[in-house]
Amino acid sequence: MRKRRLFSWFVLSCITIAGANLALNALADDDDDDSDCQTINAFLVSTTEDGVTTEGVITGDLEGTTMFAIDLDPPPSPVGNSLAYTGSLTITTEDGSFTTNGTGVFEPGPGGLGTQFDRLDPEQGTGIYAGATGELFFNFRTNDAGDGFASVVTGTICLADDDDDDDD
Repeated sequence: MRKRRLFSWFVLSCITIAGANLALNALADDDDDDSDCQTINAFLVSTTEDGVTTEGVITGDLEGTTMFAIDLDPPPSPVGNSLAYTGSLTITTEDGSFTTNGTGVFEPGPGGLGTQFDRLDPEQGTGIYAGATGELFFNFRTNDAGDGFASVVTGTICLADDDDDDDD
């Protein structure tokens, strides 16, 4: 019964975040119809060996690999049975890479639930992501061993204008 309630909470959280993301995307679309923004829907599976970094594979609207590192200064702080943390995530695709700065909360251990929100750092992008902005939202559950995560990823990435294509 507890597992069913946790799963229901997880699904409801994913739907709520996805709905909020759609609303934010609608607002962003109203502000700039000429923007080069893409709505992101992806799935990330990652593992950790040291509890401080993760490596993973992302599929969907983003295809590639990931590397996440928790900031240890200050260390993650307990919130009830959960941990609050900040960190940086790098996603590498065949088109380039970008780094985000994120904040999250999760329940450590097997079956723990978590959520994280990240903003792209426009100074850290390469390839098509050079100068890109946007935000990503992660809702995740830890695996039965407590050393891996399955995440639903939503958000928006806006590519920078490429002024090199202008014929002056």
